[in-house]
Formats: sequence, structure tokens, C-alpha cells
Amino acid sequence: PSQDNDATADSHHLSPPPLHDLDNMAMSAVEGGLTGPTDASSSFRMVKVREEFKRIGRFRILVMGRANAGKTTILQRICNTTDLPEIFDGNGNKMDDTAVQGSLGRGAHNIENELIFRSNSAFIFHDSCGFETGSIDEFEVMKKFVTDRSTTTKLKKRIHAIWFCIPMSDNERPITAAEERFFNECDSRNGK
Repeated sequence: PSQDNDATADSHHLSPPPLHDLDNMAMSAVEGGLTGPTDASSSFRMVKVREEFKRIGRFRILVMGRANAGKTTILQRICNTTDLPEIFDGNGNKMDDTAVQGSLGRGAHNIENELIFRSNSAFIFHDSCGFETGSIDEFEVMKKFVTDRSTTTKLKKRIHAIWFCIPMSDNERPITAAEERFFNECDSRNGK
């Protein structure tokens, strides 16, 4: 099947960053991970990262973790802002800030919603509800989302990374049984 590689055909009101910004982001991402002098293989990797950023337009990330694990703080740091993101529904329509911003702190999230920070619109974030409640329904919604978004032929809709945030307080278990079950059962390679 052919992939939808049109990075500019985005229905969001926040347009993807210009390609030169993507080049800078790609270079920063690769260079930030390099240690020691830049060699031919490092330059090759930077070229490949630039090509991938151009193909996908925006980098889509699912952020998972329990309430108060620091998810919003991490996203703000990545996007160099203290502002809250703008939120769009799964069809790219901007949602009413007053209806959704209060839910950010309460853990009431729709995983299909897209969180985009004005300071760095190269990223689209999806926020999960977490497994605190032990809800089978939430577990299945997240599992279906990951499966659907990792196997879609539309590259601009595909999840490119999953960030799992763990609260590091002394009284928290690093990984709960529900979280472990999710990672054991959610296999994006074969659509299960």
C-alpha cells in the first residue's frame, strides 16, 4: 500500500514548521545524541533524519503515564514553553480551550485529541488517560489507538514514538501490573 507522504496537506490551523526549521530540528536531535567528533556515519545519519522529518511533516508522539508523572512538564520543556498546548480533535478542528484545558490536570483525556504547542508545532502529542483506575475500557482504547496508529498507511497519522513517564516518588511502584500488561499485549508489529 502507498503511504500518504504529503506533509503539507495538514488540516490543522497551525501549519507544520517550514522545512528549514525541520532541518534544524533534525540536526539538533542527531547532534544532541552524538558524542565525540562528527564522522562520515554521523553526517549520513543527520541526512537521513532530515529526510524523515521532511517526509512525515510532524513527529507524532503518544505520551503515557500516571497522573502527576510530569507528562505536561516534559512536553513543555521539549517545546521550550510554559504555555499549555492547543488541542485539536482527531479531524484537525481546534477545540474550545475552556472545555479541554481543565481536563489536562485531571487526567480526563481523549487519546485521539492532538496537543500542539505553538512554540514547536513540529510535534503532535497524544495524551493517554493512564491506568490508575484499572479500567478495562481505557486499556482497550489505548491498545486499539496504538495498533491503529502504528499500522496505518497514512504516514502523517502514524505514531512515531511512545514516551512512558514514570513518577519517581518513593511511594510509587515504577511499573504497575496494568502498565506491564499493556506493554506485553500491545504489539504494533502485527496489529494485535
